[in-house]
Amino acid sequence: MKTFDTVAKLKLAKLKEGQFVETGGYYAKGDAGAARYLIVTPQSFDGYGDHELANGNIAVLQKTIYLPASQYGVVPTGIVNILALKALITESTLLGWDVQFSAGTYDFNGQNVYDGGLVRGQDAGSMRFIGGVGSTTIFESIGSAHFSDVILSRGIHYKDCVQPIYMSGVVNELDIQGCEFSGNRRSIYHNDSAAGAEMKSALIKGNYFHDHQEDEFIGCILLHRAPISRNVTVEQNTFERITIPNGGAGTVLLCQAGVDTSTALDTYSNFKFNGNRITDCGRVATDFTEGADAVHFGCVFIGLDCEQHNNVIYDNHWFEPLYTKGNGNSQVSNRLRNNQFSGLSMKVVATPSNVSKECIQALNVITGECNIRAAVRMFGAGESIDNIIDITTRFSTTAGDADYKSQGALAFQTTRSATVGKLKVTGDFKAPKGVQMNTAGDLELDFTLDSETNGLLITKSPDGNLNTVAVRGKISCKEQAFNVNWAKVIDTSGLEVICNYSLGNSMFYYSQVKTILDNMSLHVTDVDGDGLAIATPIGLFAKDGQPTNQSSHLTSIDNLTFTTDRNFTQVTLFNADAGWLSPDGCKVKISDSAIDMNGKTGNSLMRSNSNMKIFSAQGVEVDGTLARTLNGGGVTVGKVLINQNLMDYVATDNLAGHTNATATTSRVGNNKTV
Repeated sequence: MKTFDTVAKLKLAKLKEGQFVETGGYYAKGDAGAARYLIVTPQSFDGYGDHELANGNIAVLQKTIYLPASQYGVVPTGIVNILALKALITESTLLGWDVQFSAGTYDFNGQNVYDGGLVRGQDAGSMRFIGGVGSTTIFESIGSAHFSDVILSRGIHYKDCVQPIYMSGVVNELDIQGCEFSGNRRSIYHNDSAAGAEMKSALIKGNYFHDHQEDEFIGCILLHRAPISRNVTVEQNTFERITIPNGGAGTVLLCQAGVDTSTALDTYSNFKFNGNRITDCGRVATDFTEGADAVHFGCVFIGLDCEQHNNVIYDNHWFEPLYTKGNGNSQVSNRLRNNQFSGLSMKVVATPSNVSKECIQALNVITGECNIRAAVRMFGAGESIDNIIDITTRFSTTAGDADYKSQGALAFQTTRSATVGKLKVTGDFKAPKGVQMNTAGDLELDFTLDSETNGLLITKSPDGNLNTVAVRGKISCKEQAFNVNWAKVIDTSGLEVICNYSLGNSMFYYSQVKTILDNMSLHVTDVDGDGLAIATPIGLFAKDGQPTNQSSHLTSIDNLTFTTDRNFTQVTLFNADAGWLSPDGCKVKISDSAIDMNGKTGNSLMRSNSNMKIFSAQGVEVDGTLARTLNGGGVTVGKVLINQNLMDYVATDNLAGHTNATATTSRVGNNKTV
């Protein structure tokens, strides 16, 4: 068999058809371009794989199951021949075969790889690139490389490129595994928002993205423009040191609808971001505002049936380290630490095609600094359960300080407008600030909360109604421990509260139909040692039943344990909101409860600022001095029941004349004014 050193020498030969010949290299002998050719009579040829000889016959490259790039003149020496590469891509697209690149560095010198530009129809074709087996293949300084249909890459290091994998139109298969991306502005980018563009399937697995910094919009994986995008899996990748020094925006992974509406969400589904690791990424600057430049994301999924599971996200400056919006989504067993600005967020949106899928956050661990928002946020119906939160903040937590008022550092936060459904929250939380909710629907809360400031603050959203708020667990805080304003039913049965400093209402209830404080314990202490008195540890307010007025309201306090080392005015305060249509419709019952005053003094067990139908205090044991059981000013009580209460001293109740009694007996009065 005849052998030629290079392709150039082969082309000078006059060879008879029907014979095989070989070359020792493409441009130079030994340059990895060695190949075998079959000589045939004249036919079409591309001049890169097949070549015309001096006598007009054609040397046809003999291919295996893949196309060796070096045999088309694409070799890791000098500047890459773009025309030869495009001819190779055309052949690969036609045959559906992979292109095998030899080990070494391919210098693109800023050249683009496309047929015209970056709009649909001007791509170079499909991409099937395989790096050298067992050694390093580096593609350096690509401008933009534009592909469509099938995009596959294995074992290639894309270095210092603008857009090494840029896509438009329909992508039937995106498969990037075992590659390295460093210094790229946008590594994997599908950028086509026109009708007909679609991402049908993507697997991005086991890649290493690292070391890029610039004040420009950058991203490792951006699949957010097409009208339809489905079945995207990003798993077991590592992202390190992808940063933005000052302005601009940056992201690790973004998959969201081109038009962010509930209708558009129906065309985005089945995204998975699992088992990835992100460290030292995001904004370099330590300051951060929620302004125009606050668009720095870790992983953002906006669609249906999205997963963010088992990821490790440490020491980043992301505005949203993990965020998902849609329906049927889950964030499970992620580990987040020192991400500076926020933790993980989930927004639940009902869509035209599906309004009932469950959304869940579970078994996540969030620790370290969290300065702007909250460790965990969930907006909508669903479950945020068994999460562990232990966060700090670099801002002041002193009441009145501007940073304290404006910054985040919350354990948990939710905002739900006009939401129908239940939000369930459980876990173990420790944070500079507590839990804040502006919401509607039903709440089921059972967590341990340790806060340096407020505890649990819940307000009804302006355009929705809070139905039943049920709170269990334990709250330990310094300022107000509990505030619900307002819900139809508030139930804190079994809740344990330790309030280390609060001069107002440690517990504040504002309900429409019913308030329940059964089997609850409240301890209010003077942790700062200032000796100031408490106004009212427990505030009980009844609100008229907008939009449907209620004819009655019940407050039930059974087996309450209240202890304090502060003087106080009254243990409980009752007030019916202005506009209450049934002045005698309120019932307040206190039974089988214990009050330990630790030698301090109080004015009364209950002060009422509003009329009541029934006030009942039965089986209340007080260790300390109370001036009155019931106190009020010009209010009317339809019936008063004060039975078998044990008090050290009761000066006067102004009710049926019982005074100076150590053990009160039954007292029943009708329409008594106190």
